[in-house]
Amino acid sequence: MKEYDIARNDDFRDALEHLKSNERLNMPTLYALSAPTRDNMTSFDKAWPQIQPERRRHITQNLADLAEANFRLDFRRIFRHLLDDPDPQVRATSVDGLWEDENHDLIECYCEMLENDLSAEVRASAAQALGKYVLQAELDELDAEPVHHIRVVLRDVLHDESETPAVRRRALESIAYHDHTDTREVIRTAYDAPSHLMRVSAIFAMGRSIDPFWSDVVLMELDNPSPEIRFEAARASGELRLQGAVPALIELVSDMDRQIQEAAIWALGQVGGKRAKRVLNHIIRGEDKEFARAAEDAMGELLLMEGEIGLPLYDFDLSDGDEVELRELEELDDLSDLETEEDLEEWLEDQEIEP
Repeated sequence: MKEYDIARNDDFRDALEHLKSNERLNMPTLYALSAPTRDNMTSFDKAWPQIQPERRRHITQNLADLAEANFRLDFRRIFRHLLDDPDPQVRATSVDGLWEDENHDLIECYCEMLENDLSAEVRASAAQALGKYVLQAELDELDAEPVHHIRVVLRDVLHDESETPAVRRRALESIAYHDHTDTREVIRTAYDAPSHLMRVSAIFAMGRSIDPFWSDVVLMELDNPSPEIRFEAARASGELRLQGAVPALIELVSDMDRQIQEAAIWALGQVGGKRAKRVLNHIIRGEDKEFARAAEDAMGELLLMEGEIGLPLYDFDLSDGDEVELRELEELDDLSDLETEEDLEEWLEDQEIEP
């Protein structure tokens, strides 16, 4: 065995000893659990039952958070192992931790969980996880047999009124990828439901469906008093590429809710257009660094999309570190339906968006 492998195994064993201890979890130590070997997993299997249930939940959640924050970390073998854990919270978190694992061997496992697991939390996570396979089916990346099974299971859950709203919501959000006339019907039924949270998921599903049929509904909901609905309507506007949503999205950039502001910035980058560029440019040059980074990402998406259709209007230059310069490459010769640069800056200042 190479010295590197010996050191690697030592680090893994040290990490397991740390997990079994009563010490506060040390995040750098958890890094040693990444990409475990089969021998490592044998040791993990022996150590895991020795850890108290509450600490096991905490460990699993931290591993999921680390994997989301750092793409270099790979805890998939651990999460797969924990799909059979006796604790429902550990099982649910493990499903969530496998969000990037698109291997088809998980389909039957998730369907089994959704149909038979006693925990609603686990069933909801499984319903959500099946969404990526519904999308694969729409992209012709999945065989017909598992596709049919997934759709049947999701629809059965969605129409099961004895099922909890949380599980039915996730089933709705996953089936929304399916490009079929029946999908409109299930989204409409959810949107008309008395449950506020079901309506929230219905608007989420409208965006995920990428169906222009829902454009008017999404535009209307951008002004909804509910923060949850405004947030989902902003996201759906971006997914549907609704040019008519730009004025409302600009207003939502100054919403009282920070998450809604960020959703509006993201959506402006998806919708694109001259007005959206100017607003994003203004935010990029502002003092709020977190918003500036979000606007930079949105502008990058916008320019990438325009580049694909051969209509780049700006060159995005990040060479000066945090200072972002946008250099106009073409004259904008039709401003008849837009504010001038000065009017737009004045309006943004009135909305307390710092220049």
